[in-house]
Amino acid sequence: MTTLEHFSEALAYDATSGAFTWRSGPRAGQPAGSIELGGYVILGYARKRCKAHRLALLMSGISLLDEQVVDHINGNPSDNRLANLRVTDRAGNRRNQQKVRSDSKTGFLGVRRHKKAFRGVISVNGKKVCLPMRETPEMAHADYLSAKRKFHPEFSG
Repeated sequence: MTTLEHFSEALAYDATSGAFTWRSGPRAGQPAGSIELGGYVILGYARKRCKAHRLALLMSGISLLDEQVVDHINGNPSDNRLANLRVTDRAGNRRNQQKVRSDSKTGFLGVRRHKKAFRGVISVNGKKVCLPMRETPEMAHADYLSAKRKFHPEFSG
């Protein structure tokens, strides 16, 4: 039995809201899934687990190749509306990164400190591009976002 067949018999998916509900049994009509540490919704049924965004595409008739991943367009990993999901590769998924890493020293995505100034750094076609030096991390971040919108069409922020 495929993952799709396994979960489709137990769950219903609403593409407009992104919600999964139980089809039958004592939980019929109730929401299914739980949110894991990274914010992704995980569905479990009969000792199998599946990420909700992958199952949402499968239940909508969209299949994934091995090298493909599902990207949440708005950056919210628990928003599984079909309109918010797109198939891309890992690089495209990274280019849509919208949250700063927890170990960031500046607190801004794509911004690095350089002596007493700040600069945005972005990867374009596999090459690191250093943006102009700025006085504040906010100014460097604005430059970074502008470059990201120009060079990374997957970025939706």
